[in-house]
Amino acid sequence: METMNESKRLLTRIRWLVGLFIAGLVISGATAIPLDAEVRWLVRLTGAREVLAATDWCSWPDWAR
Repeated sequence: METMNESKRLLTRIRWLVGLFIAGLVISGATAIPLDAEVRWLVRLTGAREVLAATDWCSWPDWAR
């Protein structure tokens, strides 16, 4: 009887870990391709439009060069 409980517990743990691994794959896959909304948010957050509109490219931050 003890072995049966251990087997069930191990099977439950394996299922949880596989589920967690699959969820991680889904999340990483969803963030691998930048979506239009994410790019627009990043542009607003960093002020990229204003930086790139500046004519003096020497004053641009390193990420914009």
